[in-house]
Amino acid sequence: MGFYDNEVKRICENLPRLLIKAINSIFSKSYDENGEVVYLSKEQYADPGEQPGYMDLYLEIENSRYHLEFQMLEDNMALRMYEYAARETIKELSMVRKDKQSSRYELDVVMPRQAVVFLAGANEDDSIRVRLTLPDGNKTSYSIPCISAAVSVDVLTDEDLILLIPFQQVRLNDFMNHIKLRPIDIKKQTAKQLVELKILAKSKLEKLEQDGIIFSDEKEVLSETVDNIDEYILEKDAIVSKEVLDMGDEGYVALSDRLRAQFKEEYREIGLEEGREQGLEEGREQGLEQGRAEGRAEGRAEGRAEGRAEVILSILSKGHTVEETANLIGVSVAEVQGISDKALVLN
Repeated sequence: MGFYDNEVKRICENLPRLLIKAINSIFSKSYDENGEVVYLSKEQYADPGEQPGYMDLYLEIENSRYHLEFQMLEDNMALRMYEYAARETIKELSMVRKDKQSSRYELDVVMPRQAVVFLAGANEDDSIRVRLTLPDGNKTSYSIPCISAAVSVDVLTDEDLILLIPFQQVRLNDFMNHIKLRPIDIKKQTAKQLVELKILAKSKLEKLEQDGIIFSDEKEVLSETVDNIDEYILEKDAIVSKEVLDMGDEGYVALSDRLRAQFKEEYREIGLEEGREQGLEEGREQGLEQGRAEGRAEGRAEGRAEGRAEVILSILSKGHTVEETANLIGVSVAEVQGISDKALVLN
């Protein structure tokens, strides 16, 4: 998960105000959103000869410590989170032991507050429960909140989890890891989903800036992560990347020059293979070659138009005006209005 770890780190360390808002939401706190965030060492305590582990995010606000772990898959998070907390607490207690004022017969154990954020929405429950039986027989337990990033941008906004808006496409990451052998029609549908998720994230960030909820520099950092995730996911399959690129405004889809160059030769091979398949299906007679070429051109044009229409209707359904939608997609107001009117007639 190295790529996503880096994006999480970049966002959290560059946007402390939004991080405090998220901490307030997750842990029911009321810290001043312009307060100070102290980023602590993420390296875990290790016995001699052991390799240290690392937490994803470890910080302090007003003398209270918080540990956030960002996860793709469920794994045994109860054990992992307890181990993280226990190791960090041992490290803190080792430092306290050096204080001559501390009593050798009393020990205050304060573990960090913790939460797990599932970027792909893998969590099946809203909390992790840890139950402890103490040496004197007393029992206690505590819960660790589980947060899903794979919910709508409106829900994330309402819950002050704006930091997670850029991770909309991550819910398709595992599917994209196994997409190579899937049929072309599934790849086309996946491309449409990726474009829609990216546009929803970008349009929400635009609106949050317009409404004064986030600042322009915060929007830039978040938007950069949207683009970085888009590129990272599209690197997994050339056909999906080509479909995304064909779907609309090249600048908005934001494939880098490097990525386009990487897939240039693959696109050519894909086009040749598609042409062969279609040619075999339509017949071998040379007299039909021109008809095949024209049919494929018309099909591609219709496919792009249908895909763009679906994205436009999706954005309109989220409450955006015709003008806002046209600006986001990079098409004319007349086209958006026409698609909207047609949908109303059909319904």
